[in-house]
Amino acid sequence: MNADGLIHLMLLLLSLPLFRRLFRLFFPDEDDFRAALKFSLTPDLISLLRGRFLKDKWEETLLLFFVISCLAVTYGEWLLVNRLAHWLLNGLG
Repeated sequence: MNADGLIHLMLLLLSLPLFRRLFRLFFPDEDDFRAALKFSLTPDLISLLRGRFLKDKWEETLLLFFVISCLAVTYGEWLLVNRLAHWLLNGLG
């Protein structure tokens, strides 16, 4: 594993408490998360026939925003660490 991969892994582990807060922001309880996961795995046609198409889309959107938020946080942290390391190395060199 190269240095970037190790940094990514460390940032993911250190960000777990923040991911938990984001999780609670999007899903107040575990049942909401399970419902979002269930709807994301249910084909849209089935949801349409059951009369739950809009709820399906909303739950899928929540799940997608949660995943994007976690990835964005990790990427932002990685950019910050890289810029800080670059600044320190160029400033000392």
